[in-house]
Amino acid sequence: KKDEHTFYTNLQTYLQYSKKIKKHDIGAMLGYSNEENRYNWLSGRRQNFSSPLTPEINAGSPAGQTNEGTSEAWAMQSVFGRVNYAFHDRYLFEANLRYDGTSRMASGNRWGVFPSFSAGWRISEEKFMEPAKSWLNNLKLRGSWGKLGNQNIGIYPYQAMLDFTGVYPFDNSNLSQGVAQTKLNNQHIKWETTTTTNLGVDVMVFNKLSVTFEVYKKLTENILRKAQVNALVGLDAPIINSGSMQNIGFDLDVKWQDRINDGVLKGFNYGAGLVLGSFKNKLVKFGTWEDGGRVMKEEGRPWETFYLLQADGIFQTKEEIDAAPKQFGENTQPGMLRYKDVNNDGVIHNDDRVPMEQGVLP
Repeated sequence: KKDEHTFYTNLQTYLQYSKKIKKHDIGAMLGYSNEENRYNWLSGRRQNFSSPLTPEINAGSPAGQTNEGTSEAWAMQSVFGRVNYAFHDRYLFEANLRYDGTSRMASGNRWGVFPSFSAGWRISEEKFMEPAKSWLNNLKLRGSWGKLGNQNIGIYPYQAMLDFTGVYPFDNSNLSQGVAQTKLNNQHIKWETTTTTNLGVDVMVFNKLSVTFEVYKKLTENILRKAQVNALVGLDAPIINSGSMQNIGFDLDVKWQDRINDGVLKGFNYGAGLVLGSFKNKLVKFGTWEDGGRVMKEEGRPWETFYLLQADGIFQTKEEIDAAPKQFGENTQPGMLRYKDVNNDGVIHNDDRVPMEQGVLP
């Protein structure tokens, strides 16, 4: 028999204010949220029931009976606000601020402050653009800067947790459950932050064709990750704040929407769109490079760069196989890939892997 419960609560409330004074639009918002999650389960097991008419657990045989159970909980509180202003629907400004607290970190680093700002200029509403009103519906330049936090690193990473490690005869007569710390903890971890800078332009012409183009830069710092420790430590590595990663890219969104106003298809709405995007990712700071088998992490390279053997053609004959460096496996046949012996030791193995970046193919 098993009893399992998850109890999740999410309280959100906010106050909003808006006011228009001639050409000025002013707005503000203040909010609060509280999330809490509690999970617990309890199970017991017995076998050899004397009758199917008594399905209660205490009707089973106590021989070989087992029981298990656990519980866990996490919580997050946030206070957030926003102020926005617009003049004559041309000049736009907005400021946001979040104050987030999490149970996943120690009290000294539990709270984080995350601001953001954005501004826009609707050039199409300027007087000097009036000659273009017949075909230009919207032209807006915009920019933003902001920070967000990440705290998803497990539930108790800063606490010295004890794990059950088996039973021991402490009194030489009874078996008792033993516990031990199997993972190092770190009370100094803090919020991981991502700072995003964005510049964009929005255009609509003939009330049919719209184009949105933006470029962005994201920098993630104080990355929450496992520490790089030697196996001689004897315990699993703790969670630390270490490393930074950068993403730079662009997004393009083109849409055409129209309506047929005459003929057989009168009233038919149709549209088409094109979405393009590209970004470049790089580990700015990481520490000692890590070998993940088929991927690697190293400063200056993209996150989890493929780390593979490099093909050097296809074996055509048995003679080519005999003359080549010893390949992986014992049954190399004509038609199989031939791999490069990068370190020139006459044998193909993991030391011949190379990072698969632009211009390098596996």
